[in-house]
Parts: sequence; structure tokens; C-alpha cells
Amino acid sequence: MTRSGPLLTRLRAPTAQSTGRAASSGTLMSAALADVLPLSFNGNTDWIRFVGRDYNGEHNEVNQRAVSPHYFATLQARLLRGRTFTDAEDLGKPKVVVINQALAKKFFPGEDPIGQRFGATDLDPKTIKEIVGIVDDIREGP
Repeated sequence: MTRSGPLLTRLRAPTAQSTGRAASSGTLMSAALADVLPLSFNGNTDWIRFVGRDYNGEHNEVNQRAVSPHYFATLQARLLRGRTFTDAEDLGKPKVVVINQALAKKFFPGEDPIGQRFGATDLDPKTIKEIVGIVDDIREGP
């Protein structure tokens, strides 16, 4: 699971200026921010519950990281359905996520995950996120 986060929102403008300068000089093809680096241990997990589905206390744990809009392009991750993040999305907008194919298959077999919503196990409105895209699985380790 991937989402935009407060740290990345604060860093977006200075980073965009720096990467824009580098890109215009021809020295940089793509750049992005992430709160957990690829190929590092990702211990950031959330327990989630799906809006509109029966819930009997099951433990649905997913990995998550906050990333900037060009994260998937920088990793050359293939978008399978939907979209990735836009530069206009920030903490003032409704929360959106991009999931990988493994999560889509596990929690949405035979269903279209785009537009589905989930949040913390108590479904606190502040935690609700909408799935806007699915990317191919990205291998991050040996």
C-alpha cells in the first residue's frame, strides 16, 4: 500500500525545484521521495478494514509507505489499472492510495479494487483512503 504523507508534503516544493533544475540540465531522468527506501526493511504496517464489508475482527495487515507523485515512474513500476499520484494531491485532499497486484489479488479476488475504500480497524473517518491505482509487484529484496 502506498500513500502521500505529511513529511513528503512539506518536502515536495523544495524537492520539485531541485529535481526540476537537474532534469532541465539533462543529468536526471526521474526523482522521487519515500519515507522508507526501496530495498530496505519496511516495518511500517497498518491494520486495515474495508468499508462496506462485514468485519469480525480479522487481522488484515499491509505494508505501507508514503511516497511522492513520481515514485512509481522513478522505479519504472508498471501501472496496471487506474492512476498514480498527482502533484496536486496533498494533505488537504481526500486520501488516496496505490496498491500492488499482490494486495489486489489477496483482498479483491474477482473484483475491481479501483474506487474501493478502507481505513483503520475502527473505520475512523480520518483514516479512510480510496484505491486509485494498481501497480505491478515490485521486488525489493533478495
